[in-house]
Amino acid sequence: MSKLISVIVPVYKVEPLLAKCIDSICAQTYQNLEIILVDDGSPDNCGAICDEYAEKDNRIRVIHQQNAGLAGARNSGLEIANGDYIGYVDSDDHIAPDMYEILLKNIEETGADIAICGRYMEFESGKLVPMFHYPDRQVMDSHEAVKRFLLSDGFDAAAWDKLYRKEIWEDMRYPLHYVSEDVPVTSRLLAKAKKVVHCGSPLYYYFQRAGSLSHAAFNEKSAGLYYFFKDAAEKMTEIYPDLKEEAAYFYYKALLVLLFRYAGSKEIHPVGEECISQLKTNVSYICKNKYLKKKYKIFAIATWLGIGKLAVKISDRFKINDNSLTK
Repeated sequence: MSKLISVIVPVYKVEPLLAKCIDSICAQTYQNLEIILVDDGSPDNCGAICDEYAEKDNRIRVIHQQNAGLAGARNSGLEIANGDYIGYVDSDDHIAPDMYEILLKNIEETGADIAICGRYMEFESGKLVPMFHYPDRQVMDSHEAVKRFLLSDGFDAAAWDKLYRKEIWEDMRYPLHYVSEDVPVTSRLLAKAKKVVHCGSPLYYYFQRAGSLSHAAFNEKSAGLYYFFKDAAEKMTEIYPDLKEEAAYFYYKALLVLLFRYAGSKEIHPVGEECISQLKTNVSYICKNKYLKKKYKIFAIATWLGIGKLAVKISDRFKINDNSLTK
């Protein structure tokens, strides 16, 4: 009997895109799947669509629950997953027909605990932009995987372009009510894994809906980003002290992106003020960090001098407020 893969799909307000997502999973060349669709209290017809698919394919299980957010939906799916391996797909995305076959093959051939693939950014125009891919397979120990993660070298915190051995999820769940809940979880999973493999190819299609990149607002949920990135940097430094500068880069970049958003905000927020305080304390270290690009250092100095809002007004020159932190 081949190994069972549990694919967890949180579903919320994606009615026009849901069928394409589910079809891409059902049509995988690797067929021994348990497909868990978590209707997270979606107010449209997503719940009914999930039920219709479950009637047609006995591999599909459906959970209907009150809205708990992306993290809560993933956790619910994880609680009932029976697979030897765990995968995630966001319900507005879709995957290449052989994604799970390739990821599983890479795990079995290398003995890895986590397999990763590259991705395509897919826009409504049909344009595809490949990201996070290598020309060939990359096999890493935990130390190397954490280093590449901190530097966004080949992969990031996203849950969905990866396949995991189920046992590494023991005592691991996503924190609720914030964005970028992937950050603390993925960092710890990489540190926990004995071996990680990147298959090289882009196999996940990360669809960009109109407005899906609008993360510029500084609000209560995005404020949680600060704590997640700070926590991950501190935890990874604790595990691998020699990665202190890489972890600092990971934290400083997040700090500066959040400060960029906060500089464009009209309201005072305690986390925003804490970010400013951290910048003032660490500005010299930020400017010395060998990994941070010049644009981040310029913005750090501008904010330190109290002209951060001016930098926001000329943001096209800085391009700091990108989509590298969140989906």
